[in-house]
Amino acid sequence: TPESLELLMTEPRWPEQGKNLRAIIVDEWHELLGTKRGSMLELSLARIRHLCPQVKTWVVSATIGNLSEAAKAAMGPNKTAVVIAPKSESVKPVRIRTILPVTSSAFQYLGRSGIRMIDRVIESIHLDESTLIFTNTRSQAEQWFRTLLEKKPEWENLLALHHGSLSLTERERVESSVKVGDLKIVVATSSLDLGVDFPSVKRVIQIGSVKSFVRAIQRAGRAFHSPGQTTTLDLLPTQMIEIFEAEALREGFKNTTVVDESLVEARHPISQPKDVLVQFILNSAFNDGFEPEELYKIIQSAYSFADVSEDTFTWALDFVTSGGYSLSAYSQFRKLIWKEERLVFSDRRASLQHKINMGTIVSGTGVQVKFARGASLGTVDEGFITRLKPGSVFYFSGKNLKLIQLRDMTAFVRLAAPVKKRGDVNLPVWTGTSLPMSSQLSQHLRRQLAHQNNLSPELYPEAQALEPFIAAQNRISKVPDAHEILIELSQSNDGYHLFVFAFEGRLVHEGIGHLLAYRLSQLKRNTFAISANDYGFELMSTEAPGSNQEIQAALQDSENLETDIEKSLNYPELAKSAFREIARVSGMIFQGFPGNKKTTRHLQMSSSLLFDVFQKHEPKHPLLLQAYDDVRQNQLQIDRLIKTMKRLQSSTWLFQQTPHISPLAWPLYIDRMRSSLTNEKLEDRIARLQKKWELAP
Repeated sequence: TPESLELLMTEPRWPEQGKNLRAIIVDEWHELLGTKRGSMLELSLARIRHLCPQVKTWVVSATIGNLSEAAKAAMGPNKTAVVIAPKSESVKPVRIRTILPVTSSAFQYLGRSGIRMIDRVIESIHLDESTLIFTNTRSQAEQWFRTLLEKKPEWENLLALHHGSLSLTERERVESSVKVGDLKIVVATSSLDLGVDFPSVKRVIQIGSVKSFVRAIQRAGRAFHSPGQTTTLDLLPTQMIEIFEAEALREGFKNTTVVDESLVEARHPISQPKDVLVQFILNSAFNDGFEPEELYKIIQSAYSFADVSEDTFTWALDFVTSGGYSLSAYSQFRKLIWKEERLVFSDRRASLQHKINMGTIVSGTGVQVKFARGASLGTVDEGFITRLKPGSVFYFSGKNLKLIQLRDMTAFVRLAAPVKKRGDVNLPVWTGTSLPMSSQLSQHLRRQLAHQNNLSPELYPEAQALEPFIAAQNRISKVPDAHEILIELSQSNDGYHLFVFAFEGRLVHEGIGHLLAYRLSQLKRNTFAISANDYGFELMSTEAPGSNQEIQAALQDSENLETDIEKSLNYPELAKSAFREIARVSGMIFQGFPGNKKTTRHLQMSSSLLFDVFQKHEPKHPLLLQAYDDVRQNQLQIDRLIKTMKRLQSSTWLFQQTPHISPLAWPLYIDRMRSSLTNEKLEDRIARLQKKWELAP
């Protein structure tokens, strides 16, 4: 991994070993490109080439749209890259099949887990072949594994669970058992969808939408892993609208080769991430250290840092030697010192702390789960485990576990007896982000919606399952065409509802939703609640949101766009959240030694304090500015948001005054209902609403 390579290069024997390198092979480059891990790897490769100029570099990726830029990023600006791409006729076809319910009422309308369809999945599994069942979250994987085992206890020795929070020993056991064919069914997350070759696997089932063509290719590619065979992915939609996504995937693969950029999104390198630059400088200070002028040239030979200025490099050196203007009074930030015209670590403790802190992977603090007298099972989020009391039962690693005690970031457990009620067992929830919908899938989804009224149930089995949904949507509102922006307005006991459907992904919709709320609130005083999903967003307000003309004007106005977006959001608070990662990567906060890790709360307090110091005393600090830029690029996807706003300007606007919440608006409405306080069951509220649109004239 990039991290283990960084650690290897800190060893005293590294220069002697590295000068004999003949080849570097980088696999799954698309997963690294466009991330800080990729930026760090670029710098590490530049350092290797400086030590060993004759080394050859091979970079492998099955799913990347911008091949030329991807090659340059891996090779550096001063090297000539040769791109070897398959001809379209040699690309393995991808076939998409949809697992549908016997009747549409079998769907959990606002699906998250898809667990109501488990009997259909069990029916489709054949034990004479190996099957991978992919989920999008670790909690979902635990839930599916548990329910499969409850339904089919005779599968106990044939069924396994695999995700990134399980112990390495358990993951390696599962992988080796799948390869030799001992395991027939594995429930997994993305921990198994990259670069693992399982010749025995003949079936891949995806629970829920994959959200992109790239992820569909990767997961489908785990089966029939040999030339000349069609790759098949069976999709299980967890809610009605995900059937549209399955159709869009199938039509996209049918009409386009998988190497076409209309399906496979581009991954662009991050330009000069300052926290990565600081960490790389510290990485280079081990043993005999480095000579700054020489290291500056190495940094410039990395693609993402080719244009790094001498001023930026000088700032970074000052930051690691003195702490810079704001932190110069604190000795812990003076990590490097001069020694015979070279920079080295100031002392052994500084070098040890940095080595433990190396890497750019940042996640919530994990708590080890261990048997009181046995092995480690893996990690769960600190936020989840601290809410449990001793004696509480939770389900993890395929086992019912009883918490004995929580000590030193370790949860000691023992096996718990089977419980009669599911509600008596807690299912872990890990912090993380939902999978974003790619712009390519968004485009195909809009086209598929436009064709929906004309699909033949004989040719498209999904059309029959969707018929009640389409009929109700057309009775209450309308199914939008590809060039239309559907806006629905309705009123309930909760207030006024404004639904906007742009089909551009959750992050873009969140940004546009806040922008619209801000601009409408400038016209008259109002209070808005905002919710968003991959299909659109809802503004709920206490007063009528505005006229059709005012709403359309607010969404089409491109003047002062970025300024208005910043005003519509709590930008400093978002930047403070992004700064936690930057502070960790740049080494400003120390996570603790093994066995004595600092809590998430402690780390958040430390990073927040540093953020406030820079905000007050050094507002132009490069790492502070990077936090704001990270919010724009990663959280708001500002480039895609601006592109969407331009599309809105040329679209046809379709305003619909609806008597009830439409089927298309349901997921947004129910998402908000989940978080509201009520003594009425969510299922009862959903059933009551469903009856309304089923009976709508």
